[in-house]
Amino acid sequence: MKRKTRLLLTVTFILVIICGTTLYVSCTPNTAEGFVRRGDTYRDKGELDMAIADYTEAIRLDSNYSEAYYGRAHAYSSKGNKENALNDFTTMIRLDPNNANAYYFRAIIYGEKGDLDKSIADYEAYLKIRPEDKSVEEKLKEAKNAKKSAEFQQAVAEYTEAIRLNPNNADAYFKRGYQYYMKIPEKVPDNTNSQELIDLRKAIVSIFIAPDLDQAIADFEAAVRINRNHADARKYLENARQLRDYWGY
Repeated sequence: MKRKTRLLLTVTFILVIICGTTLYVSCTPNTAEGFVRRGDTYRDKGELDMAIADYTEAIRLDSNYSEAYYGRAHAYSSKGNKENALNDFTTMIRLDPNNANAYYFRAIIYGEKGDLDKSIADYEAYLKIRPEDKSVEEKLKEAKNAKKSAEFQQAVAEYTEAIRLNPNNADAYFKRGYQYYMKIPEKVPDNTNSQELIDLRKAIVSIFIAPDLDQAIADFEAAVRINRNHADARKYLENARQLRDYWGY
């Protein structure tokens, strides 16, 4: 009798182990938490459709269980279904507004979709919860720079098209030149006696500024050739030339 009892306990123990490992997930849960745990196991194994099915069942059992939406969002994202992932991260944020990770991963997806305003907003929301995270500060800076770059490229493309349609459009040349000109730093260090600052300025010019400054001057010159009375083009042409001389390019 004792031997049968020991055997039964051993079998029961083995079944418990099997149900709880990542090697087998055949046991059927009966709670939302159980389905999420099994869904996590499937997701870790790369069985994303099975994971999504379990997260979905967990949500059916408890529509306010935020972890189910979080797990399903990751599974959808891994499958490349960004829209469903966004929807689930958004639902999780509604249920758990202080979950920094949900903001972080939603920000990444928004960035991949090119929705930089929303990506920036989510990184900022994350940093309100975890202000000490320097890595996300860098990602926020990258997103803001990407937004500025996208806006710049779009503006240049629009003015370039206007010039193509009307090569005598002085305003289009001026406005395109102004886009290039505004990439110059608003404040230039005044301490010209510091060799370190001089070297720094020259390095910045050679890497970031010089091509844009030349293009700005070319566009301002074109605007003035077309319309000699274009006061803004004349003003910024002189400013751009002075900047180029000042920076030594």
